[in-house]
Amino acid sequence: MPTICFETLGCKVNQYDTDRMIADFRQRGFEVIRDGSAADVYVVNSCAVTSMAEAKSRRHVRRLANRAHQPTVILTGCSVDMAIRTGYPIDDATLVVSNAEKATIVERLLALRPDLAPESNVGCEVIPYEEIRRTRAVVKVQEGCDVNCTYCSVPFTRGSPRSRPIREVVDEVRQCLDRGQPEIVLAGILLGSYTDDCAPVPRDITDLVEAVSDVQGVRRVRLSSIEPMHITDTLLELMQCRPTVCPHLHIPLQSGDDEVLRAMGRPYTRRQYIDLCGKAQSLIPDLAITTDVLVGFPGESEAAHTRTLETIREVGFSRLHVFRYSKRAGTPAAEMSEQISDDVKVQRSSVTTALGRSLQEAYATRFLHRTMPVIVEGPEQEDGYRSGYTANYMRVRFPCTPIPPGSEVNVRLATVQGGVIEGQLDAAPSPLGVV
Repeated sequence: MPTICFETLGCKVNQYDTDRMIADFRQRGFEVIRDGSAADVYVVNSCAVTSMAEAKSRRHVRRLANRAHQPTVILTGCSVDMAIRTGYPIDDATLVVSNAEKATIVERLLALRPDLAPESNVGCEVIPYEEIRRTRAVVKVQEGCDVNCTYCSVPFTRGSPRSRPIREVVDEVRQCLDRGQPEIVLAGILLGSYTDDCAPVPRDITDLVEAVSDVQGVRRVRLSSIEPMHITDTLLELMQCRPTVCPHLHIPLQSGDDEVLRAMGRPYTRRQYIDLCGKAQSLIPDLAITTDVLVGFPGESEAAHTRTLETIREVGFSRLHVFRYSKRAGTPAAEMSEQISDDVKVQRSSVTTALGRSLQEAYATRFLHRTMPVIVEGPEQEDGYRSGYTANYMRVRFPCTPIPPGSEVNVRLATVQGGVIEGQLDAAPSPLGVV
């Protein structure tokens, strides 16, 4: 039986795409292995959202191609689409597969390497390896983006927005539940633009969340990332009244300065963003708001950076993902004057990251001595502890007897130190907002 190993970089949509490819290869009789030291085939599902991510993807390919047993190395994902657009050569991969061609990756490999075709695939289970080890099922519901932020290459690599019908999403959710995955993460490149045009009346992201939360057996529904202009009062009201919809929103900020936001092509102001978050926090108890921040955008002054830090403090995020701006070929920002030096980007990234850690600990401290439901993830650790996530996306460690992954337990949060939350098993969860 031929062996294959996957390495995935980037977003949750890429994770989903990897799961689909794993299912395709397993169905065709390949053995999917985690330790790929001697795999016949490696697949690198790449990211190109930043130049650093693209370089990392290429390093992975080069490292694998240089292994002594001379494996077949497939590069797929966004770095392939960027290379096609820019004409940048890909020399180390045996086979390159664009995002649009991922559905045919098995056929393309076997056309190149017919010797890898298994004699029989009878009895092979169509169960993605990556999904087996996750209690959170990532379900891609939307693909593509047309916002065209001036720094972003995603419209080049992922194409125009398109969505899956709600009935198709619901069917996949039921399959995830059958595999023992109680939490459903709805993912998309521009998730909030979701539209089911196949329905008699067009249905949007709120209708989708409602339909998924109605599926019997779903314990949690989480949105992966949603732009501020797509968060409606209707969506917030649904989150307020549906206990299965996680009190967690990942809302990209990018900058807290209006001039920088305009230069980025972001369709909102600092005050609009702050007011939106304030409304959401007032409606939804215990809401966690996480975000992305891009530092060192061309023309970002020290004053603009300071306003971003002030915005971050005012919102009170529970977690930050901080990125340093990098030029993406073909984007308007790459041609802008006033490019920021790498030293300044590193300094601003460090300051912003430190603020994020402080806010993350402050947010977690609010829940000390509360008992909260936690879904157990992964096997028991060497120190006898297990870990899992609360509905508002706090990772909690706790000692306990063996419990199957996917089980929900009540944990009383006891300590927070260095971003690590620890607790003890308890009988019942505390009511929202009650210590």
